[in-house]
Amino acid sequence: MSYNTAFNALAEYAKEQGITLADALGSIKNHQDFPKANRGRPRKANKEQVSPNNRPKGRPPKDAEWSDEDEKYINSDGTEYIKEEKTTSTKPRGKPPKDTEWSDEEDGYIYPDGSKYNKVEKPISTKPRGRPPNGTEWSEELGIYVNK
Repeated sequence: MSYNTAFNALAEYAKEQGITLADALGSIKNHQDFPKANRGRPRKANKEQVSPNNRPKGRPPKDAEWSDEDEKYINSDGTEYIKEEKTTSTKPRGKPPKDTEWSDEEDGYIYPDGSKYNKVEKPISTKPRGRPPNGTEWSEELGIYVNK
């Protein structure tokens, strides 16, 4: 069947039913047997194949091997591998203050003589950041730039 013959038959059908040609084309497209185009990039076929075992992805834990019968990791001595929880420390990260050590009992830094380290807070300055205007310097008492 040529395109002209099919188109003419569709126009005749629309005229008999008392609908527009666009409505007739729309009803054909909405029919369940009308082939729909696969839009977008085709998916990979191997994604649908699921592995038959439940082994987790990634590297196995140290000194442990996967057991297919038990479907879990087994230690080198034959016992079940149990993941250990990480303990969190209250010790701050970074370089410690000079001449101090971390003390778990005090939960802070201490000096070698045993006294507790107290962080010295810098005084808050009202000096604006950046380069001062030419020929001026900052006055802490007045809180402004003054001529030299």
